[in-house]
Amino acid sequence: MVSRSTRIIYSVGIFLVFIAGLLIRLCDYKDPPLDFHPTRQLHSALIARGMYYALRGGVNDPAWQKGIAINQWKLEGVVEPPILEWLVAFTYRIIGSVQLWVSRLFAIFFWLIAALGIFLISRRLFSYYGALVAVVFFLFYPYGIIASRSFQPETLLVALLVFSVWSALQWSRNKSWKWAIATGILAGLAILIKTVAFFFLVGVWFGLLLSENPLKKVIQNPQVWLIAILSVLPSLCFFLYARLAIPGYEGQFSLRFFPQMWSQIGFYLRWLQTLRQAVGLEWLVLALFGIWLLEASQIRWMWLGLCLGYVALGFTLSYHISTHDYYHLPVYLIVSIGLGSLVDRLMRSVENLSKTNIVFTSLLFFIAAVYILDAYSELKKVDYSVETTFWQELGSHLGNQVKVVALSEDYGYRLAYWGWISPVNWMSSDDINMRLAAGQKFNFNEYFDSQIQDKDYFLITDQEELHQQPLLQQKLEKVYPLIEKTDRYMLYDLRRTS
Repeated sequence: MVSRSTRIIYSVGIFLVFIAGLLIRLCDYKDPPLDFHPTRQLHSALIARGMYYALRGGVNDPAWQKGIAINQWKLEGVVEPPILEWLVAFTYRIIGSVQLWVSRLFAIFFWLIAALGIFLISRRLFSYYGALVAVVFFLFYPYGIIASRSFQPETLLVALLVFSVWSALQWSRNKSWKWAIATGILAGLAILIKTVAFFFLVGVWFGLLLSENPLKKVIQNPQVWLIAILSVLPSLCFFLYARLAIPGYEGQFSLRFFPQMWSQIGFYLRWLQTLRQAVGLEWLVLALFGIWLLEASQIRWMWLGLCLGYVALGFTLSYHISTHDYYHLPVYLIVSIGLGSLVDRLMRSVENLSKTNIVFTSLLFFIAAVYILDAYSELKKVDYSVETTFWQELGSHLGNQVKVVALSEDYGYRLAYWGWISPVNWMSSDDINMRLAAGQKFNFNEYFDSQIQDKDYFLITDQEELHQQPLLQQKLEKVYPLIEKTDRYMLYDLRRTS
């Protein structure tokens, strides 16, 4: 039995942990979003800015900016509904201007909400010690700190996944219609935000339902059917709407399924590498051991189902799971709860708990402090304001009416966002290889001619990538005059030949 004073100390400790989790994420919160997957963040930034101008924003800005911003928004492909982008755009409207740091505050808020869900799940399953470990890992692992500031739907996805699991646990206790509805709505929102949630939630529900009931009984349960319908209904409605209202929507799902990669050793090595970028392999192994130690078989199979859902996701989106490390963020739910379970079991086996408690707490907060310093060092390493100045000046130099083909960082998004120029993006060598792996053909001359048609300039800011494409380099050098060259960019004139 835990004393009242211990509970008070613990509550204060948890509160301070959340405050510390917030403060480290607010470090340099106004920095441009170039510290973590800038391509993905600038994609959302362009959408949100266009939405803002469509909401009659920017009344004090030059008139040409509204047209460019809205056009850039429309050019961006849509896979999942831009809910986060709408939230940011409405906030821009309220404050009266585009302030990109707003998106960072939303991302941080959603991750803290997810941490609250981790705490609620942990207290449902463990002692104070296990819950504290789960929350500390979730809030302070360095990769998670950086990733949870990013302008992309992942933080909202993780928050909804966490609360979907928490709600499923609540439903499993009493099987009430209230919790069935809540669980279905939360699962439906998670899948709507990003369809990858489907894999994790299916795994959770298979583990939860089939661990205690035969399949026939599960199928006959009307509450299960209600949860299933509510889970898929929002995404189904959006898919039907998108097919009718968004031109080329179905094309956004191409180049996603690569079953031929399953037989390649390199695929599994790349998968493991990106997983290790997101979370230490040692923590993952310990967490899996902790999940196996969960006493209630129903709960254990829920988390094992979550693991199987992650594996199914990896085989379905083979290319993305092995190249996009943020696809592993839902694993934080697995690792946090697994570590909490392991510590809970260890602490319950200790005889002299009072002395062990002091050592345990000191060690835990030391690890958290090291992780915080690690993340702080990473956040302060680079001043990205220099980058934004360069792209603003380059855009002003070229003029916003110019027609440009660009081999540039982040698919030309930096030039689009800060330079107000919408370039035609020249594919990187990785993009070309991905299409070849998918069985598509690539004819350089045909592609080159189609890209430069009616364009003024070919801009190169990624010169390292240019060296990876000798055909392009030879074509430009032999046929088109180089009219500008600096240490940052090269500009070829496509309007005349050498």
